[in-house]
Amino acid sequence: MIKPTLLFGLPAHVRLEQIEITPSAVILSLALATSEAACPLCQHASHRVHSRYTRTLQDLPCVGKALRLLVVVRRFFCTNQGCARKIFAERLPELTSIYARRTTRCQEPLTELGFALGGKAAAERLAQLGLPSSRMSILRMLRHTPEAAMPTPRMLGVDEFALRRGKKYGTILVNLETGLPVDLLPDRHAATLETWLKQHPGVLLISRDRAGEFARGATAGAPEALQTADRFHVLGNLAEVVEKVRGLAPPGAENDSPGDLADKLALSFTPAFAANSGATQTAGAGQACRAL
Repeated sequence: MIKPTLLFGLPAHVRLEQIEITPSAVILSLALATSEAACPLCQHASHRVHSRYTRTLQDLPCVGKALRLLVVVRRFFCTNQGCARKIFAERLPELTSIYARRTTRCQEPLTELGFALGGKAAAERLAQLGLPSSRMSILRMLRHTPEAAMPTPRMLGVDEFALRRGKKYGTILVNLETGLPVDLLPDRHAATLETWLKQHPGVLLISRDRAGEFARGATAGAPEALQTADRFHVLGNLAEVVEKVRGLAPPGAENDSPGDLADKLALSFTPAFAANSGATQTAGAGQACRAL
């Protein structure tokens, strides 16, 4: 026969005392089947019960209804004379953490949905799924979620972002292989970027804008890394050159493509002027424009 606790995915040492079904919720009354508990301070086992109290835990919904666990928790006397704690409550490590009001398996989808949708939108969606929670509770869980350890990227993107537009700016670092942010720096000074690069060796390529602070910080922090201009500024500079070329174009070339326009401009130069100004480079710009 299948134990009811296994049917609900509860730990084996938890005993099911009662099931109550209401129109909106399923309530399980639980108790621990163990006869003793270890003091969390000295790890000394004790079987002397001091008192009991009930913890209410929110769990994952069951058959479309909210699932609540009423767990009877015992307080024990610590029999270790050298321990500073005289009374302690038994822990439920396989079910929840201390002071928590939700089970561990219930907090995971709340955290994931909070990261995906934000506090208010996640709270509205969770209420529809049978996991009612306030937006502040979701935001609190997000703040307490530990940061995942991220390896140092081989290709690093460096750019600025506005903490307060026109007043204060910081630096954002992005892994160009995954497209995910790596870190946020509080300012856009060269010394700050240099310190971060020295603390995270292994960067092979740095894509940045043409700011002097970023150039100095990248050179000092990772001198062996290859530095390139990012795509946004490359295309922006190319567009500026094309506009200048169009301004020098002969009449009737308004509808030409950038590549054809650059070639016509190169051919319109006199040989002497071409020799001095490098019209061959302008013709090569036409090929570059076609490649884009």
